[in-house]
Amino acid sequence: MTVRLTAATALGVIALSPLLLGDLVFTRFDALPAVLTAAALAALLHDRSRLAAVALGAGVTTKLYPILLVPLAFVWIWRRSGRREAGAAALVGAITVAAVFVPFLVIAPGNTWWSVSEQLRRGLQGESLGASLMAGAHVLTYQLDLRGIPIPVIPFDVDLTTAGVRSAVVDDGAFAELIAILTGLVPLVVLAWAAVSLGRRSVVGPRLVALSAAVVTAQVAFGRVLSPQFLVWLLPLVPLVRGRGGIAASAVFVGALATTHVWYPEWYGRYLRGVFSGESAPTAILLGRNALLVALLGILIWAARRADRPADVQTG
Repeated sequence: MTVRLTAATALGVIALSPLLLGDLVFTRFDALPAVLTAAALAALLHDRSRLAAVALGAGVTTKLYPILLVPLAFVWIWRRSGRREAGAAALVGAITVAAVFVPFLVIAPGNTWWSVSEQLRRGLQGESLGASLMAGAHVLTYQLDLRGIPIPVIPFDVDLTTAGVRSAVVDDGAFAELIAILTGLVPLVVLAWAAVSLGRRSVVGPRLVALSAAVVTAQVAFGRVLSPQFLVWLLPLVPLVRGRGGIAASAVFVGALATTHVWYPEWYGRYLRGVFSGESAPTAILLGRNALLVALLGILIWAARRADRPADVQTG
């Protein structure tokens, strides 16, 4: 397994992404933060820490998710270039964010705060892992009930006005909020593990790439919201993971992209309409796609753990 094979795999996945994911690659602005995140990662790998800070700060102001890589970038710079350079890079990144946000805070402080806080308060969106599990439980019990098996049908309700999901079991969607909180802890746990791993083990490029891909994948797979275009975030990360784990991750990622293309928009509409009548096919497709993302996260964690092995560092 050579570096050329890894590069060819990465280029192939990225080149085929419009076919695999559909027009979401071109019709959503998620490509911009993805490019800025990739630029930040490339700068880090070449020890251009301040340039990386600018790119990462710009990515955060475009869409919040690149903030997940800030702890990894800080640890990387600290271990590679020292505490002073890490502090300087942090200052450059903060200035970049402030340069974008401060004018809006001055002109419209309330609206600026709302635009950020609203993202953090969103309900459990219908395509998320938590929502798909709730929908799957509803469809399963509904089908069993139709077949005369005496089992309570697990309620499931979709609020089409907010694209959020709430459970009819508890008033105000408390059960759905509990699911959102529990699944939302996973990205935080993965981020904490990744930062500690990077701080304690060897600071080699393949490890940083695999950890970065794992952290963003955890957010995509377990976040409150999982819109189809979020897979664009992973395009410049997953295909760059080296070694056997990288090849496996790219294969699973291709499956997730293709399934998402099948899913959206045709099956998405059928899911929202059909889940109440117990139609199983849309829910099964959604569960399959989300299962691929969970499997992808597991592979990336495995790849990151073995990133400092000679076979993966030199030939991955």
